[in-house]
Amino acid sequence: MKRIHFGEFLSQFMRRFRAKAEDPVSASPLVEIASALDKRDFATVEQRLLTLVPDGLTLTERRLVLTFWLRVWNTRFQGVTDRLDQAESWFRTLERAMASRDEVWPLYRAANAAEPVLGAADLANSMAMALWDHLPLVDFGLQYEAISRIFTSGDIGLLDAVFHHLMQSAQGFVPDFWQFQSLARRWSESGKDTVETRAEALLRDTGRSDLEQLFKVYIAILRQSDVEQAFASAHGLTDPVQRQRLASYLLGASQTRALIDHAVRLHDALADPAETDERQFMQARLAVSNEDWSRVLELTEGLLDHPEQRNAVVCLRAMALAQSGAHENAIAAIDHVRLGPQTLWFLRGRASLIGMTHRILQDGGTAVEKLPSPALHPSSGKPLAQSLWVGPRLRWIEQLSMKSYLLNGWRYKLFVYDTPEGVPEGVELCDAASILPRSTIFREGDGSGAHKGSLGAFSDLFRYALLSKLGGLWTDTDVVNLRAFDAAGQRIIGSEWTDAGLIGPNGAMMAAPANDPLQRTALRIAQELVDADAVHFARIGPELLAELIGQDGLQGYRILPPHFLNPVGWMETGRLLEPFERTRKLDVLKSAHNLHVYTETWRLIGLGLSEPPRQDGFLPELYKRVMNATGSSPYRVMELCQDGT
Repeated sequence: MKRIHFGEFLSQFMRRFRAKAEDPVSASPLVEIASALDKRDFATVEQRLLTLVPDGLTLTERRLVLTFWLRVWNTRFQGVTDRLDQAESWFRTLERAMASRDEVWPLYRAANAAEPVLGAADLANSMAMALWDHLPLVDFGLQYEAISRIFTSGDIGLLDAVFHHLMQSAQGFVPDFWQFQSLARRWSESGKDTVETRAEALLRDTGRSDLEQLFKVYIAILRQSDVEQAFASAHGLTDPVQRQRLASYLLGASQTRALIDHAVRLHDALADPAETDERQFMQARLAVSNEDWSRVLELTEGLLDHPEQRNAVVCLRAMALAQSGAHENAIAAIDHVRLGPQTLWFLRGRASLIGMTHRILQDGGTAVEKLPSPALHPSSGKPLAQSLWVGPRLRWIEQLSMKSYLLNGWRYKLFVYDTPEGVPEGVELCDAASILPRSTIFREGDGSGAHKGSLGAFSDLFRYALLSKLGGLWTDTDVVNLRAFDAAGQRIIGSEWTDAGLIGPNGAMMAAPANDPLQRTALRIAQELVDADAVHFARIGPELLAELIGQDGLQGYRILPPHFLNPVGWMETGRLLEPFERTRKLDVLKSAHNLHVYTETWRLIGLGLSEPPRQDGFLPELYKRVMNATGSSPYRVMELCQDGT
């Protein structure tokens, strides 16, 4: 490929503004970057480029920024021909898109090939610079793609700028819930004002008071607080686009059994009158929740050719077929989705979860949700819990989790690579490198979307390695133990509701003897997927566990019913901030052995993890009681939930 030369454009700029770089009064970020380029300080150049947002820059200045990026890439990939070719191809695509709106869609298509080479941050910044003038004018799908790319880059300044730009300049732009959640997640991570305060400022700054009611509904859904009331208020939305955005969200969003009927009725009220298939699909979801399997099959029969919902429809049918005993047809439907080359990753995972249920039923077992809690009584000695922490310090939620086990009389072994701050007295620190070397640590990448940067997938890999080598009980560091039990010699895996009527495994709590075949197989496959860079959120966690059970059966394992580990599921984590007296009286909590707090969901719903919640509520009160408690007994934490003594 013929190499790009920068020509007179950059040379003139450098000559014109080099002197200004010495003058702190007149120096601008572009002048500073040009000066750093002149000194061949490419690390500073890249750092400064990633702080720039297109807002306030002229077209010429944005074109210059792209040229700066090309200089960085040429230096980074010097001598690596294929990567240099990809970088220069991306630069040409950016130039064409900047010059013509007709080239915007080809730019999006090229992004998939460019991102693995350039990285999400460089790609998002350069894309925003090229598309800034076009963004308000392109269709919602392309705007959605831009926001998604910028979100995965982690650049809160750029994401905030794009939202301001679209809400001010794009006539009638209405973000959907997932876009709002992306922005709220980054707002929360910035550690500044609350999501509520930032949302009010965004509406005020952009003059979009017309979105105030919709944003209130979004925030209630996000916080998982009084969602039923939020759904009720959403019936009052009058703007057709806002109604359509919320109806589309309801079509794909998981719901609890308590809320699915409300979601179906709200969708029916908001959806366009012509969307009869979508209404029928929602009715089929309700029928799954009600375990009306013949009704599910009846409702989905005519939806198998739906252009957008087809695989979701097949998943519903697979569940109904499995529950009805039509096992051959069920597995055919499951494989159609799970093995389909165009299947979205989350639907492939859902098919695997259904595959687990199908295999359990085919083997003559009982559906997981109908199982009673196992009789795992405290032993005469101290039961052992094991977990992992990677990081310089424990946060309040990890301290709460570990202290709860200690109060209930457990031994607690925490595997670490470096000694963290804030470890509760009594926790035994162990060398994590004895299980997996430090070099194997990784964070989830762009394929995990909102979960990018999480150590969750590495934790999945580590727990398989630990249980394969040592056996025993694994617990995540966001599990509060309510009562002691003895898992020695047991093979158990937790479970959770993933939608109304659909259960999947949850490895936040697992137990197995050393050298267990399922754990060894999970470790091998998980490592292969990591090595192949084929990991997305939950891929080597619940999805992999479900696949292994779906293929080979339970293999001696007992799947714990959801209330054993997850009496308050990930779709309702916000309930843990409701009043203490109301929450502690929940029937499902009284029969639980643990309380999984779901820190990953905690991040998604815009609540901080750096310090305990300041507001009153069940979890803040439980935190205070547990951290101030002394003594130990098998039911100590459950007693603290009841009377606080």
